[in-house]
Amino acid sequence: MLDVFSRRIVGWSIADHVRSELVVDALQMAIWRRQPDAGGIVHADRGA
Repeated sequence: MLDVFSRRIVGWSIADHVRSELVVDALQMAIWRRQPDAGGIVHADRGA
């Protein structure tokens, strides 16, 4: 996950599959690291 404001990588996850848990883990890590205010926006492209 890329923080667009700071341009830093704030969340990631690695696995041998491409399932939704991979994205959820990366998002949870990003939230834990940045502790954003309520009302944040998450943008995802349509790629895998």
